[in-house]
Amino acid sequence: MEAAQGNKDDKDVFNATYGLIFFGTPTRGLENQSLSTIVKGQPNEELVKYLGPSSRHLKQQHNEFYRVFTHHDSQIISIFETKMTPTVEVSLHPLAWTRALLTVVSIRFETVCCAEPGRQS
Repeated sequence: MEAAQGNKDDKDVFNATYGLIFFGTPTRGLENQSLSTIVKGQPNEELVKYLGPSSRHLKQQHNEFYRVFTHHDSQIISIFETKMTPTVEVSLHPLAWTRALLTVVSIRFETVCCAEPGRQS
């Protein structure tokens, strides 16, 4: 998005873009409950909260992307995991990470597919 508004070189790259590939990018949020326990009290705790499925900021970014990226002949591909993944828990005594019984799909289909605002993916 910044390239569309950048200097001449940035705009040249932006205008020459034919396709984008997103690898596990939660453009509309990430199921972050299990991650929250791991990062509690850590510097990246706010980032994990920010990536949650109800993030207003991610919704604004998604809408801004489609406002700026108007290359209708371009391809956008999202690649992401679809299998259930065991979560991790932190035990305090001794301090260690262990696999939990709970399994989740952290990044759901509807959170990565790049449909324009108001359209289904």
